[in-house]
Amino acid sequence: MPRIFISYRRADSGVFTGRIHDQLKARFGVNNVFRDVYNIPAGSDFRTVLNQEVGSTDICLVMIGPQWLTTTNSQGKRRLDDPNDFVRIEVEEALKNPKTRVIPVLVDNAVMPVADELPTSMAELAYRNAVKVRTDPDFPHDMQNLIRHLKYAKRGRRIEFSLWLLLPLLLLLIPGFFLFSGQRGKESPTITVRPSETSTATVTVVPSTPTPLVQPVGEGEIMVLVAQIE
Repeated sequence: MPRIFISYRRADSGVFTGRIHDQLKARFGVNNVFRDVYNIPAGSDFRTVLNQEVGSTDICLVMIGPQWLTTTNSQGKRRLDDPNDFVRIEVEEALKNPKTRVIPVLVDNAVMPVADELPTSMAELAYRNAVKVRTDPDFPHDMQNLIRHLKYAKRGRRIEFSLWLLLPLLLLLIPGFFLFSGQRGKESPTITVRPSETSTATVTVVPSTPTPLVQPVGEGEIMVLVAQIE
């Protein structure tokens, strides 16, 4: 199962994120889906916990609602412009990790921000293909589509990893394959045993082609084919 990190802003998409979180827990398991309100212990430095969780995750879902880009703090400044904003920290860490797939999730009819609207450290997010999750009656269908993307993302990484494991074996097998192919063109020996007038037998080795396995012989002759080991 993939490990999934949900990045969201409560004031922007808390309700949507809660529903999505419940669906993902049911599909991928409670221990494989991280959401800060449930997973950060009281008294912990949220920056450290978030960095650790994002660094060990397979997929980071960035929940983007209508106010995600423009939400301000108590001083009236945009929260994304604050280097200590937890959403900014999450997205920055996820984008820096080459092993983490970052998927923007547009909820509540939100639109994807462009690179110029984001801090420089987050600009790469604007080029990630987004998935939409709408309210009912479209929510169940959109969730199925999102889960399908999550399953595909993990499977793609596992196949890539498996190919790297198989590479040494392939390098060993390829020379043997060409050697085997070259030997197939060689003629295999045929041993013909013909009874003589005495009680002894004469053995003659003559070349023959690999086929057929059974060949007609003259009366009183015994044909023995020796299979060539290739």
